[in-house]
Amino acid sequence: MAISGDPPGLDHRAEIPVLAEQFESTLVALLDGGAVTYNDKVIALPGTTEESIREQQHGFGSAYSYAAKRDAGRSGDRRSDGHTHPGGVPAAASAGHNKRGRRFSWVDSPHIPQHISMGLCGLILVEPEGELPPVDREFYVMQGDFYTLWPAGTKGHQQFAPEQLLAEDPSYVLFNGRFHRLSGDYALQANVGETIRIYFGVGGPNLASSFHVIGEMFDRLYSLGDLLSPPARSIQTTLVAPGQAVAMDIHLEVPGKFLLVDHALTRAIDKGAIGDLIVSGPENPAIFSGPSGGGAGH
Repeated sequence: MAISGDPPGLDHRAEIPVLAEQFESTLVALLDGGAVTYNDKVIALPGTTEESIREQQHGFGSAYSYAAKRDAGRSGDRRSDGHTHPGGVPAAASAGHNKRGRRFSWVDSPHIPQHISMGLCGLILVEPEGELPPVDREFYVMQGDFYTLWPAGTKGHQQFAPEQLLAEDPSYVLFNGRFHRLSGDYALQANVGETIRIYFGVGGPNLASSFHVIGEMFDRLYSLGDLLSPPARSIQTTLVAPGQAVAMDIHLEVPGKFLLVDHALTRAIDKGAIGDLIVSGPENPAIFSGPSGGGAGH
């Protein structure tokens, strides 16, 4: 069945190499654990779309070359939930995107949830024809839940805990693969008067996210990975399920530190799903008058 607005063929192709690899990753200072990654990243990108997998404009028919370093007894085929193909597309298949939006990518393995819980997931952006409204800055944030034998903050090597994975009880819930990753040198940086776009996805494998920016609203929210329908307006918090992604635009009117959180706040305060958006520029007393944000409250 043809869908109005879709191209007649898949003649626009972009080759994007993807490498899956296993190594030791630092989840938090003095603590490390095994990880499986795409392109040497444990969903631990410093918050910019330049390092995420982004297809060319009108990226219909984009293709991926996928390789896996198979060691420590691990194996698997990369799959994408964004392809029109039964079961997603394995590495040995040839297929292209013929749908626009934000895609979730993962690996088919003997136990898929374990691979995803060790960081092997990511986002792919297929921009709509005509593009989205222009913004000043774009950021990439991915949330995942990590399952270790010992509680959050325990020093030393963190052994994978399959029982906690099956119980859906993570030790860590992280943005971009590390405890409080989006802070300090990795905080999101922007200026008063700018409009930013955050591409936000949840790898899971188990937990959904109640994504919220404390002190701001989503002026435009593209939910469910849908970049074709008109966006929702003036949204406070959005629910993002595992394997799902959204995009949101925020117009910044006052300076300060704004906190990105999973609003199931134990995950933010105690398990790591929290980050900083630092907005620089002049005060705007017509909008807000008082001390700039910086605490963990609302």
